[in-house]
Amino acid sequence: MAAGSSVEWLKSVKAVILDMCGVLYDSGEGGGQAIPGSGEAVRRLMDSGLTVRFCTNETQNTRERFVQKLRVMGFDISVSHVFSPAPALIHILRERGLRPHLLVHDALFTMFYSVVVLYCLCVCVCVCQVVMIGDDLLNDVGGAQRCGMKGLQVRTGKYRPSDEQHPSVRADAYVDDLAAAVNAILTDH
Repeated sequence: MAAGSSVEWLKSVKAVILDMCGVLYDSGEGGGQAIPGSGEAVRRLMDSGLTVRFCTNETQNTRERFVQKLRVMGFDISVSHVFSPAPALIHILRERGLRPHLLVHDALFTMFYSVVVLYCLCVCVCVCQVVMIGDDLLNDVGGAQRCGMKGLQVRTGKYRPSDEQHPSVRADAYVDDLAAAVNAILTDH
């Protein structure tokens, strides 16, 4: 944790949302590789009793492909715990009765016709008891904070040292990696 930062709020955390790229793995050749310690950190979170979900803003793969990629890297997660843009869009289209003309990546084409069961986060806790762990200060951390969640930034992936002096967005805490974030969360539970 950053020196002098108050982490009292970690005691009230009931749910954790993990960004995938930059937190669990670094992208790169061959689909990327797991960030050291992240596989064990995810296992510890899953075993802790906290609600754990995974999210991505990547739009060119299905949730099944993300899970398959993560399993190859040693992560044991289920498709139902992964949230990506395509199913969210499908939900909005159905909810509002919209019939737009869409240009979608080939990997997602059938999803727009075959998704029958929509899913939701289904975390029955106050948003103030949820922490988003991400590498992107503005989108992951700032987005979570705008929704009333706490935002914890890892110093992996998109992180840059200048993030800690950003003029308008400040993470609730900064940690070196996911393993350090999990240690901080589980220390108080």
